[in-house]
Amino acid sequence: MDAVFLSASVPQFRPNNDPRWAKNIDPLSYREVIAALAEETAKRNIALVYGGHPSITRFLASLNTRLRTGTIFLYQSAWFRKHFPVDNRLVTDHITVTDSVNDDMNQSLSLMRKTMLSNHNFGLGLFMGGMGGLAEELELFHTLHPKALLWPLKKLGGQTATLFEHYIVDDSISQAEKEAVSPGGQIARVLESFIKPPPVRHPIKGVSEKVRSLDGGCCQSHAQNMTHTKTGVCVTCGRPI
Repeated sequence: MDAVFLSASVPQFRPNNDPRWAKNIDPLSYREVIAALAEETAKRNIALVYGGHPSITRFLASLNTRLRTGTIFLYQSAWFRKHFPVDNRLVTDHITVTDSVNDDMNQSLSLMRKTMLSNHNFGLGLFMGGMGGLAEELELFHTLHPKALLWPLKKLGGQTATLFEHYIVDDSISQAEKEAVSPGGQIARVLESFIKPPPVRHPIKGVSEKVRSLDGGCCQSHAQNMTHTKTGVCVTCGRPI
């Protein structure tokens, strides 16, 4: 997995939105999850990609002054250029601004989302909060990355709670939510399920102290480590000498 996609915004009461989205919202819970996600992805050098919603940018800006991670990627549409948060540069230097389309907000956002979700190899999409655009991001994410895991934080409300109302989470997520209380612990467990440990190389029996020169018949990629063995194989990778 090269990247984690964060689809998130802190819901607010708006006339055209479902009133359930902004019910019982706790911004501190959002901050806790985002901080844990940023820290755990940075530890593993996994890109954290999001669409630059101001409510999330504020959280990440205050956090990144401490983390100084280079693994956050922020996408925004030029349609919002006049309203770009000053905190953007405090979050990351990896900022992509997509073109405005026909001076239309929805078309411009669609282009930004397509660009953002096409530029990375996602293994996980984490969804929280949301006020309308989350549905489009979910559909596009699943279309472009059908094998990626979906993790809806339904308890935090927003459009995620209604959109994933009957969604059954993957076993690895259910297990992580049972075993760990804190968001950081849960995220760490889920990320670890994607990362395979490096293979353990066992020494090959029958190694002789006699070193044999290479004349093109051995494993060239490990030439400097080549040792003649009674088994006639490279001690580094096991290829025939």
